[in-house]
This record gives sequence, structure tokens and C-alpha cells, in this order.
Amino acid sequence: MTDWVARVDELFAMDAEARGLSLEARQMIRRERSVPSINILCGELRGLQRERFPAGALGRTVNYTMTLWPKLMKFLEHPELELSNNLAENSMRGVRARAAARQKRG
Repeated sequence: MTDWVARVDELFAMDAEARGLSLEARQMIRRERSVPSINILCGELRGLQRERFPAGALGRTVNYTMTLWPKLMKFLEHPELELSNNLAENSMRGVRARAAARQKRG
């Protein structure tokens, strides 16, 4: 499990490094550096799908992830997409806080 976290952390680090570059450069970095890690991660997840009971927590998590895998990989085809939605969520914090304050004032 720790290897997965480290691999996903690597993906986020690579993507952060590519942020701000041209779309072409970003896509090249993703293809050259992210794809090998993604392929290893996918293979590990497929192996777990075969090994684990699907009704267990890990089995459900792996099955859910593999069901979404094609959508997760869209960031490789579209360099304008962020790997994470953290930027969008963080940009909405102020909006949510102002809306909550208005509701309290009634």
C-alpha cells in the first residue's frame, strides 16, 4: 500500500513540475514520466483485483478505482486538465465561506 502512495505522490510531483509549461511540454512530460508509473500502478491494481475478495474494503476500493480508470487517464490525453481538482476546490473556499456568512446573517 505504501508503494501506491509513493507512486501517486510521484505522479502529483511530476504534474506540479509541469504546471505552467506549454501544453505541448506538459503533455510530453506526462507521457515520458507519468505513463511508466501509471502502468505499474495499473498492473498492481489488476493483480489485487484477482487476489482480494471483492466484498472486502480493499477489494471494493480497487474495483471502484479500476471502474474509473479510463476517466482517470484523461489527463494523459488532455494536457490542459489537472491531475487533481485541488486548485478548483481551493479557489472555491472563499466563495463557500462568503455564502455561509451570508446565510448566518440571514
